[in-house]
Amino acid sequence: MTEKEKPRITQPTDSYVRHYPKIVELVNKQFEEQFWTSSEMKVKLDRMQLLHGLEPDQLHAVKTVLLLFLRYELMVGDFCGRTVADTFPRPEVRMAAAGIDAIEKVTHAEFYNQLNVELGLDTDEHYLSYHEKPELAERVNWLGRILGGEDKILATIIFSMTETALLFSSFAILKSFQSNGYNLIPVIVRGTNQSAIDEDLHGTISAEIINTYYHESGTTLRKDKTRYEKVKEAIHYAYDHECLIIDMAIPGESLNGVPKQEYKEFVKHRLNIYCDRLGIPHEFKVGECSVKDWFEKNTYAYKMIDFFSAGIGMEYESSWDEEGFKSAWLKGNDEKN
Repeated sequence: MTEKEKPRITQPTDSYVRHYPKIVELVNKQFEEQFWTSSEMKVKLDRMQLLHGLEPDQLHAVKTVLLLFLRYELMVGDFCGRTVADTFPRPEVRMAAAGIDAIEKVTHAEFYNQLNVELGLDTDEHYLSYHEKPELAERVNWLGRILGGEDKILATIIFSMTETALLFSSFAILKSFQSNGYNLIPVIVRGTNQSAIDEDLHGTISAEIINTYYHESGTTLRKDKTRYEKVKEAIHYAYDHECLIIDMAIPGESLNGVPKQEYKEFVKHRLNIYCDRLGIPHEFKVGECSVKDWFEKNTYAYKMIDFFSAGIGMEYESSWDEEGFKSAWLKGNDEKN
């Protein structure tokens, strides 16, 4: 294939003329509608519940899902900021790649690190402890092999799956603390809602890039037999491995009133969404799954304001400067006296 025959989205350009308005629209949504910072989520307000208000099985679940969150954010941020931008060297894609990289590393990683700090897990030993757990180490190694492989198109396709599905069972586990009548760790759940919305958008952006690549190639992923078979293998591997991690996080039969199997069915649901976005058939039939109903309802209701719970109504707290207020108050009193 000559340079002129290659899909335009893979061809470098010094021009800033936009050819992919949908990608620009999605990136702008991240920064104009969904932007948040880790400091807006005052995780320290959940500290007492984290340390003293959770049952042992609940605390175990929280600590287990935290083991991979930070590692994932750094891996996918690096991949998007470097590989996606280099593979699809168009201004719109580079804007998207830079934006996703920043959100993953600056916002998400810092939010999850707040949880580790409050739990006393902000140590080198904790951050490297996934090496000691074969299930987690294999997941990281598998993802590293694919994202670092020679086929950067395939790597980007799998990256889209990572953003659309791979962390969503862990998101659901954390969100269950504010579902089914539970009212625990509200700030952490709010940050989880924001992260889930972001990851879903990142999955949509990367799917748009891949679909554009195939459209400009005059074919589809489904007709790209070699890659399609690898994608199907990756989907089933991801499901099996998500189930192992769910089993690690939930040693019993349920968590917060949700049967463990329903968390696994939710993984199937998210993987089917991934298939829909890429125009390929579903790989799973989803069984009974109440999780998908309350997950999506509660997640996309995140803009509802709670005026009465500190650290939760973030739209009204993001500019609160406690020390500045104290200083102004004292200065005003001094001037009166």
